[in-house]
Amino acid sequence: MALYGEKHPKYKPELHIPRPCACGCGEMVVGAKDGRLKRFRKGHWARVHNPMKNPATVAKFKRENHVDWKEPGTRRKSKSRDGLYYWLVKLDNGEWAYEHRHIMEQKLGRKLKKEEHVHHLNGDTLDNRPENLAVILHSDHSKVHCPFPNAPRRDYVNGEVVVV
Repeated sequence: MALYGEKHPKYKPELHIPRPCACGCGEMVVGAKDGRLKRFRKGHWARVHNPMKNPATVAKFKRENHVDWKEPGTRRKSKSRDGLYYWLVKLDNGEWAYEHRHIMEQKLGRKLKKEEHVHHLNGDTLDNRPENLAVILHSDHSKVHCPFPNAPRRDYVNGEVVVV
């Protein structure tokens, strides 16, 4: 509906009264559209009806309010490409990390290097006790777990890879 001047026969004074925008921004709205009073300033309708532009909806899906959110320290099982299961643990920064690597990083007081692997001494990948874990270079870890055909069987004993 167009806004007419005061002297026009279709003039409606209620359309010229400023009203606050329905999105809560505090800006004023004047006019009507299709015979109904305008409730929003141009572009402000999305603030209420587009879920991720509405602060209440955004808060609903953030971290601890989200239905799938897990507390830091939560554990879950993860299956690796080679079919072994490992524990993942949620860190304080919200990321998931392999628990055996996290335990060794805490024990050593530093981040593990790219070429360092954590070896489970008893072969049980779900047993993450510090006494069952050892930091070992990738090349040595490969020798223990991925022997070539006809190569002697190797094991990790007292900090060394030995032929068994």
